[in-house]
Amino acid sequence: MQVSITLVHTLKAAKDEVARLLFSPDRKTLAACDDTFITLWDTATGSLRVTIDEIDDDMFFQLAFSPDNKWIAAASNEGHGRIWSTATGELKQMISVDDERMLSLAFSRDSKSIATGSEVLRVWDVETGELQHTLLGPGDYSLSFTARHERQEYPDKK
Repeated sequence: MQVSITLVHTLKAAKDEVARLLFSPDRKTLAACDDTFITLWDTATGSLRVTIDEIDDDMFFQLAFSPDNKWIAAASNEGHGRIWSTATGELKQMISVDDERMLSLAFSRDSKSIATGSEVLRVWDVETGELQHTLLGPGDYSLSFTARHERQEYPDKK
């Protein structure tokens, strides 16, 4: 059995090598990211939709699309999570942690919250950027001053 594959589009990386690729939940947008530059491409036409390049001193670790396709977020080595509009590339929100790298992030199903992972897991409100929860895993409770101070432990040990 022979399988045939057809090249649909060839897209040019923005500034450097592409380190991360991510399809939007509706598969209409492809995000390409080097360490500091994000481009959003229309998968049907292969055309460039949005360029996000205002970050020069931060390195992105992970990308995430919101389930409603309205937002794209990136976690960075300087402890920042940024959320941009997928339609315009405009910065919606920046959330930050002190003295930690932000290694991962994920949107909630309703796109209203975003969780970030570093030494501690945190849940943030997308609209306001306010911290909603700080979560600790079982075991090491000395991960950060914030986590010990707030004493919100997961799982609940009642």
